[in-house]
Amino acid sequence: MAVNRYKSLDPLIELRCPDCGETMRTARLDDDPPEATVCEIICPDCDDGDFHAARFIDRYGNEVR
Repeated sequence: MAVNRYKSLDPLIELRCPDCGETMRTARLDDDPPEATVCEIICPDCDDGDFHAARFIDRYGNEVR
């Protein structure tokens, strides 16, 4: 499977909570994958105290690893 590794020109990334669907746009961090357009991570309202890892998604809906 071919992987398209383009760098997003958008200086912002969308944060999305996979539990409640809340979204917001924020400035990218230096360690965000450049091809990611969405970062799925549990929001503070849905956080149950467990460790949650961020999941990055590109513009095609594919997970970026």
